[in-house]
Amino acid sequence: MSDLDMHLRAIGPWKKATLLIVGIIGGLILSTGLAFGMAKPPAQGSCGAGPGTPNPLRRAVLRHVTAKPFHLPNGSVVDVNADLDSMITTSTANTANFVPLSSAPSGNPCDPHLEISAAVTTLQLDAWEFGATFGFTPSGELGTISNLKANAKVKIGTIGMDFAVWECRGGECSALIATNATQATAGVQLDLEIDFSTVMTGPLLVYNTPLGDAIRKIMDQGMGLLSASPKIADLPWYAGVREYNVGPGSVLLDVGTHDRIGTSQTFTVYSAIPSNSTCPAYKPAAYVHTTEVETVSSYAQVDTVLDAAGIKAGDRVMVRSTQ
Repeated sequence: MSDLDMHLRAIGPWKKATLLIVGIIGGLILSTGLAFGMAKPPAQGSCGAGPGTPNPLRRAVLRHVTAKPFHLPNGSVVDVNADLDSMITTSTANTANFVPLSSAPSGNPCDPHLEISAAVTTLQLDAWEFGATFGFTPSGELGTISNLKANAKVKIGTIGMDFAVWECRGGECSALIATNATQATAGVQLDLEIDFSTVMTGPLLVYNTPLGDAIRKIMDQGMGLLSASPKIADLPWYAGVREYNVGPGSVLLDVGTHDRIGTSQTFTVYSAIPSNSTCPAYKPAAYVHTTEVETVSSYAQVDTVLDAAGIKAGDRVMVRSTQ
């Protein structure tokens, strides 16, 4: 007879039944809890998820939105550029990854910054009851008439816009992300009504007719496509080291939640080195990860030292991918 059998005989039948019931209930509780999302016990030796890749907000200068002036069927010449500048500020601010800037950051011209461009490439509108087509295409202004001064039904033929994100440094810029959007992709209402007896300026055309809503939807889609691009991670972003405490290996960074920095995110610290070019060169000094994040500052812990010279205030901090 096994030791277990002898123990069960010693405790008696009613105690055996009690143990059996308790075991069944415990099993049910465990299985039910796991089914409804109860956290499983951590594996032996598990320390949780490791540091992740940062996805900071990208601040970008907004260029003027370009569009060609054109004649309305009532003979008025309209220019909508200034009105579109206001629209793109709102569209950019509503994206997940961009923050609009009105001008380039002051400081070292060697430091890279981002710029966003948008251009209306085609704007073709048809007042079909009167046989009038107006607007412009890349090749020039479309034909028009100059005697329509009444309320007219207008159909959008084509509205096309191009969008791009540029990296600029030392007076030179290169496009890193580009996309386009049209009335078809943005799903805008094609049928409009315009009172050509009162609409004679760009603001009146944009804000006092449904055309403004159509352009806004196209702009929102174009900016959304830029923000959703997988190339966002490749856009330049940097922060700075403000303090370095050698003892605990703690680094104070000049960015925080305001830039969408979180805890346990990885960065590379770079130190400037002498260079024959106008702009400095950089070499990696250390890998760090954030441990404490405030609104405009963060503390990071040094994980790996890459340069015997160490870290110093003024060093540059860039995103480090963990993938």
